[in-house]
Formats: sequence, C-alpha cells, structure tokens
Amino acid sequence: MQKKIRKRLFKKLVVSVGLVCSLWAESLSGMTPAEASETPAIQTVMVHDVTYSGNGKLSKTQIDWLLPELKTGSVNVAALSRQIQLVNDSGAANLAVKFVADKSGQTTAVVTVKEVKTEHFLFRTDNTGNDYTGDYRTSLTYVNTNTSNRADTLGIAYVTSPNHMSDVTQAALFYRQILPKAGDSLYFSYSYSDVDMGQIASFGALSMNATGKGHAYGLHYQHNLNYGVNKRNWLDFGVDYKDYNNAQNFAINGTPIFKQGTDFTVTTLGLTYGGSVRDTAKVTSYSLGYVTNVNGDEDKYNNYRTGSDKSFGIVKAGISHQYKMGRDWLGSFRLNGQYTRDNLVTTEQLGAGGMYSVRGFDERAISADNGYIASIEFYSPEVAKGQRFVIFSDMGHLYNNQANIGELKNDTIASVGVGYRYTDSVNGWSGSLDYAHVVDDIENRNDQDSGKWHVSLSKKF
Repeated sequence: MQKKIRKRLFKKLVVSVGLVCSLWAESLSGMTPAEASETPAIQTVMVHDVTYSGNGKLSKTQIDWLLPELKTGSVNVAALSRQIQLVNDSGAANLAVKFVADKSGQTTAVVTVKEVKTEHFLFRTDNTGNDYTGDYRTSLTYVNTNTSNRADTLGIAYVTSPNHMSDVTQAALFYRQILPKAGDSLYFSYSYSDVDMGQIASFGALSMNATGKGHAYGLHYQHNLNYGVNKRNWLDFGVDYKDYNNAQNFAINGTPIFKQGTDFTVTTLGLTYGGSVRDTAKVTSYSLGYVTNVNGDEDKYNNYRTGSDKSFGIVKAGISHQYKMGRDWLGSFRLNGQYTRDNLVTTEQLGAGGMYSVRGFDERAISADNGYIASIEFYSPEVAKGQRFVIFSDMGHLYNNQANIGELKNDTIASVGVGYRYTDSVNGWSGSLDYAHVVDDIENRNDQDSGKWHVSLSKKF
C-alpha cells in the first residue's frame, strides 16, 4: 500500500515543467527561418555599413548584441546565419540580413526586423488526475520569449485540481538565455508540488492520510554542434537536484497517533547528445544520454525502496519520427527508454501509462528500473479545417533488476485506440479526445479498467 501511495505522490512533481517547455516550443512553431542556406556559398563578406529597418521594440544596440558577427569589416556568413537562426527560433523576433553592394563595390548589410508577439498565456484542462485528488487538472501558463530584449524566454506555470484546489498545488518556472556569440544556450528550471491525497485507506477506526511535497531544480548548458535550418546536433550538460518530502499520517477516530515517511534528495549530473533532421516530408529527432547520481543518503533510499543504490547510472535514449504519407495522411512513431544495472529509488525509475505514455492506463500506472515505451499513430486527412482523426497503438515493457515483494519483475502493457484532434491556430484553440482499449493489462491487477478516455482542451491567448 505504501509503495503505491509513494508512486502517486512523487509522479506529479515535475508535470508543470513539461507544460512550460511545451508552450515554449509551441510558441516557436511557424516561425520563418533565417534567410540563409544550410551551407552558405560565400564564406566572408566585407561590410562597409549596417542599416536597420522594422525594429520598434528592439534597439540597434540590442540587435548588435543578438548578432555579434554583424559588424563593419569582415563578416563570417556561416556564423551570422547561425546567430540569426538562433534568434528566430527563440520567438523574440524574426530577423533577416541581406548584403547589398553599391556602384563603388562597397557592401551594406541591411537588417530587416519583423516583430512578433512575445507574450502568451495558455489555459489548459485535462483528465490526468486520480481518484484521490480528482480526475481533472487545470493549468495556467505564461511565456515571454523576449523578457529583456535579449531573446531570453521566461515561463511560469500553475497547476491544480478544480475539485480539490486545496489539495493540489503545483508550479513551475523556466528561464532560457541564448548565447549568440557562442551559438549556445543556458537554461534553468524549477518545479514545486504539494499534493494532499487525503484519506487513502480506512481500517475501521484506524485511518491513513497521505501527503507529498517536492522541489526540483535544473541547470543546463546546451552546446550546439550544428545549428542549421534542416539539421541540428547538440550536447546538453546539466545538473538536476530533487528534494522529496513524503508523509503518511495515521489516526484513530480522527485523533493523530503517529506519522511516518521518508524525506530524501537526488542530485544527478547528465550528458546528452541529441539532434534533428528535417525536410519537406519528414522530421526525425533523437537523443542519447547518461545520468549519474552524485549525492544522497542510501539509508533513506532504502527506507523508500528496499535495495536502492545510492550510486547509480542510467542510460537514456529516445527517437521520434513524423512523416507525410500520400493523400494527406500523416504518420508518427516514437520510442524512448532507459537502461541501468543498478537498483533505482522509485523516483528515478521509468514509468509507463497515461495520456502521453501508454493510453488506456492511469498516469504512471507501473514503473521499473529498465524498459521502453513505444507509440505509433496514423492521422487521417483533414475532415474539416484543423480537424483530424487518429488511430494509435501504445506499448510499454518494464523490468526491475531486483524486484521486491509487491513489485513487478517484468511486465508489458499495451493498448490500441482511436482519437480526434482539433486545432484552430488563428483563435488559439486546440483539443484532443482519445479512447484507448487495453490489450495487455498489468499483471496481477484486477482494478484496472479495460479502457480509458483521455481528453484535453487548451486556449492560447
């Protein structure tokens, strides 16, 4: 019982960071790429003068900071192209540079600035909750993609349960600063979760309540090895710190008698290599990384999950592929997983189940040290503007290196289903509705339904 409670408590900790990052990514979609080819034919240009047009919010000084390669004298076209692309992808503005030669042969660099909306709000509701704190979650997210006129992104998110607002409080902060001269970026994230599940068990006069709190901090540096329009490769160096506070309170006839729980921290260092390749018909993204724990208390880890190792290393990998098929059909495939030889504290295990994992199951229905999660989707042609149907199949296979009593040794869950997608980019509406039928259920579980509806609706302002 306590293991199940702990899983429900900690799995909500970093959900709001995902909301911030997803809105930040959404705000960049549709941005016009820089007017520069993947490999410019001309390597350098001698620039006599620089002129600016269309810049209202951005001053000349700020543009010069964003494009340090753009100056009088010799200009490296490849470096300038990379800086332009970095700014445009940030969502701060849409920049373009043209080189114009006069009759005397002197070249002027003409900077054109197309200003874009940099502040966005997103309201979202979905049914990613649970029986204890309500089935639904609502969130409000704010994103500014040009906070200080240096193409820096700030995101703030708040999540709660509409029917249990006093029991669910989750928040997240995300900040990203591009480093134009290096062509890289630095970002920081923070998330907070406080969930009171209330009474989760009753044994006559004896009752049991559960609460969980947690903080997560992340600091990452992304070094772009190749940053073009159609091909990108990067290295991510990061440190993440997570502080978990969990408690189970026991009472007799409402009178508290004792409290038990385990508070512990996890500090990991990570290195990830990733990239993407795209053309007019398809896009592929991939990543491969290694994470190791550098601090913690093994006794506390063992109190939380028997046999957990303080020193652990995890290999994580993922790939996704989206492609256009004939007659306006779209296809999508994604696969992600992790491998370790160590026994992991539950918070670092791979979880499967939920709206963005294996549909048809509750959020993070199972978890284990190792495993993979796969999904394949086919989208119909538009039945009306912005509306498509989808058929899908999800699967997760997980296994523990050393299973304790009550834990899975290895298990596979799978589902198939149909859904509907709606997008109105002009007015900012989007929604999804899926029904997933379970074809491979959790082993030795009788309380799992044979299927589940997943619904979400969002409005962007």
